[in-house]
Amino acid sequence: MLRHPPHRGIARLLDEDYEVRLENLKASDEYASIIATEPLTD
Repeated sequence: MLRHPPHRGIARLLDEDYEVRLENLKASDEYASIIATEPLTD
């Protein structure tokens, strides 16, 4: 998954109680990539 600024929303793991809010991790001018072997969100 490639996300570009502005970062909004949540990426959730389907099989774990875990979520990522990219706006808390990335600056407003940074891109974010998440690589997974299974779908991340429902």
